[in-house]
Amino acid sequence: MIIAAQLNKKAEFDAIWNWSKTYLYVAETNHPSYGFFAWQARTNGVRMSQFVAPDGEEYYVTALYFAAHRWGKGTGILRLQDAGGRMLIRMRQSGGDPRNRADAVARLKQLCHRRTVV
Repeated sequence: MIIAAQLNKKAEFDAIWNWSKTYLYVAETNHPSYGFFAWQARTNGVRMSQFVAPDGEEYYVTALYFAAHRWGKGTGILRLQDAGGRMLIRMRQSGGDPRNRADAVARLKQLCHRRTVV
């Protein structure tokens, strides 16, 4: 998604984001990974793992902010900046050492604020 945003490939970005939201997003509120994305699935959408890879969330947020900067905030599931912001909040509030989370979120916000997309 980051590459699609950087290369101005909106159709490809939207397709990957739609597939991710449809098959990888954990929407079950009682699931420990609620609000994040499963880290792997088969091409037919069957999840191979129910749990997340934290670096994947960072890539999603970065891609969403890059895309929102390039193409605007969007509507529906394409409200990209809103989706990235919600994920940042969940990342910050999730488990682990709060000092490490805060540092990671601060670095990610800095990266997104610089808007390296041309």
